[in-house]
Amino acid sequence: MAEITSRADTFDRIVNESNVEQWQINPAIHYNEWATLQKEDFIPVVAAYKDLSEAFQCPNAECQAYLHELPERGTAESLRCDCGEISINLKEKD
Repeated sequence: MAEITSRADTFDRIVNESNVEQWQINPAIHYNEWATLQKEDFIPVVAAYKDLSEAFQCPNAECQAYLHELPERGTAESLRCDCGEISINLKEKD
């Protein structure tokens, strides 16, 4: 339970960091005369979204698979990576 709580706290922090950087994305996608963004403006955006993407991956260097629910259809029973290093039971106890 402590590992899941720690992972959830880390994920929440990463999501919040990526949300902070969103002010740069909308003006850059939709033309705004005032938005003359430079490479340096996007370095923190790229870093934040890279961290967010990696939060969905197995930390095992040999696996690096994105986490997925099992079974693929129906009610999710577990969240895991391909190697099994991350395997979180999603079933509620009776």
